[in-house]
Amino acid sequence: MKSFGFWLESEDKPDIGPLSIDVLLNFNLWCEPSSGAGRDLDFGFKLSKAVDSEGAGGHGSYSLPKHVDAFVLYCPFSLDKKQVFDLYDVLISSQSRVLGAVFNEKCKVTSTDSNPYTSVEFLGGSNDSFTLCKIANSISIEDTPDDVPGCFVRIALPDNLPDGALYFRFRIKGPGVSSLVQKYDSKDSPFNSAFSRVEIVDFRFNDYRTLPDCANNHVEAKHSSCSLNTMQAHFLLMADSGVDVDSGVTLKEKRLLEGGLWDDYLKVGHSASESKRFGRLGADSDFSNLVAWHWKKGDLAPVDGYRMYLKLRIHVCNFKTIVKYLVYLFGITVLFDVLEKPVIDFLLSMLHIVFRF
Repeated sequence: MKSFGFWLESEDKPDIGPLSIDVLLNFNLWCEPSSGAGRDLDFGFKLSKAVDSEGAGGHGSYSLPKHVDAFVLYCPFSLDKKQVFDLYDVLISSQSRVLGAVFNEKCKVTSTDSNPYTSVEFLGGSNDSFTLCKIANSISIEDTPDDVPGCFVRIALPDNLPDGALYFRFRIKGPGVSSLVQKYDSKDSPFNSAFSRVEIVDFRFNDYRTLPDCANNHVEAKHSSCSLNTMQAHFLLMADSGVDVDSGVTLKEKRLLEGGLWDDYLKVGHSASESKRFGRLGADSDFSNLVAWHWKKGDLAPVDGYRMYLKLRIHVCNFKTIVKYLVYLFGITVLFDVLEKPVIDFLLSMLHIVFRF
């Protein structure tokens, strides 16, 4: 699988000093094989002043928009703007507790309708506070060079954002996301009523081995006003509880998703009429049959990249084979019923001729 890419954009600003930036990366792959629905991939980016930079302390007094004009995600497949969804509204909804569930800590949000951002404070102290930003009007999709597949998802930083750490979260969907999961069935699966299906997830981010040159050059570019210091990655796979997951990476944790908590979050970008997932689970579903598998890796250099290889083993009941065998059995039974009397009569007549009785 080709790699995703990430970098900051900034014009030369000689009047301000350079800012070293740490990035927290969240990747959530929603993978529900039994539903037959398309896959969803959520991205979360937290930009903050590097903790080891001069004068850093807590939030500090720094303004990211003064140093950074935008950040860009290279996507190795094509997207249009209708396939990119800002998750800001569902995260700050007063009826939703999903923001605290995303970060595994109870939080307090402070927002006003007039500002496209919300202040988030964590009550347990395990996470640093940040400003959650609305990016629905800041997203643009840009074409890659003609000989390079994919596109650039560019998110501009408005000048009016407050000081301190900033967090952005959005979802992409479409056939390209589904291609992240490669399916392999055993060769004898057409003849078995049940078999194990293997699905492979080969997720790569800033992996120089599989990034095109046009993206790799941006990742390695230097800016006078800002620089990427380190990255910390959190990868979550959401899959049915009956799926066996193998990985060579140490698992941080796994848990059943909380029923009734994730409904509105997962519905972003989907409608009940078009999604087989909601046809299966219902409008007021709980997702307690889904397990979240969580891996964490820190202190990544931007040019080193991040890779996650997973093997999913799914137990499949092959109804087509079962129906096929039933049809064969029915056909054989009918054939025997039809041929039974003529065959018996023929055998009796042969016996009569041979033994003359």
